[in-house]
Amino acid sequence: MDFPRTIGREKLRPMLVAMFVVVIPLVHLGCPLLIARAGPRWGWSGGHLTLLNLFGLLPVILGFSLLGWILTTMLTVAPTLPSRVRLGLRPAQLVQTGPYARMRHPIYIAEGCLWVGMIVRLAAPWWRQCLLAWGSAVPVG
Repeated sequence: MDFPRTIGREKLRPMLVAMFVVVIPLVHLGCPLLIARAGPRWGWSGGHLTLLNLFGLLPVILGFSLLGWILTTMLTVAPTLPSRVRLGLRPAQLVQTGPYARMRHPIYIAEGCLWVGMIVRLAAPWWRQCLLAWGSAVPVG
């Protein structure tokens, strides 16, 4: 099975929507929910979330808002692309509007917000170690 070298504009829109509406939330919210059930949690009182845990909703909301902004930007830019886009390491067109005008990799920022929010919300102690390990592996600069 050969990997396609180009993708048509008509296939781009459904792929973008599927990625932002289904795949990213499923992976970045579903996986933490399943894994967090495996261990003890801090900050919970009588099986209920405390105020500290509710602060985890703020980065989750920020992450989803940023993902919505990215999706809107990409759907706005998609019609301006050529009818066939060559896939590869060098992009056919560089998006420089919306969140891409303000940060280099907004999707990473959005996903990071989702993970941090879920760590605080679910309050599983070993999630903190995962976050520290991930943060120490990310190059600065």
